[in-house]
Amino acid sequence: MNIRFYNAKILVPAENHKFQITEGELWVKGKEICYIGDGKTGVDAVCKNGEVLVWEREIDAKGNLLMPGFKDAHTHTAMTFLRSYADDLPLQDWLNQFIPDISSVLVTPLFCVFVVFATLSTIDLDNE
Repeated sequence: MNIRFYNAKILVPAENHKFQITEGELWVKGKEICYIGDGKTGVDAVCKNGEVLVWEREIDAKGNLLMPGFKDAHTHTAMTFLRSYADDLPLQDWLNQFIPDISSVLVTPLFCVFVVFATLSTIDLDNE
């Protein structure tokens, strides 16, 4: 599905690990973001050889902010899940010896399954 978001404020990466907000359009071609800009400049890089994008959906963002679904792969799942196990160990030993071993075998694979099924970022296209 090709979707055009226009009249949007868009959060984009900037230098030095910072972000900036730009105003314009964001285009989705299939399942990928293919363009962020003013809708005029740089379009040739997206529409090659005279290709014309046909929009199945055009959404007026009405000046609202579009931003990524910020997924953080850093978690403390193992520490939470196993907080009562080996509680007789000193904290640093528990964190540096016990947790990495059991986490790689049990907790990390279970958490990955949970993430896939329970915490996906989505766009609600029915309620724009």
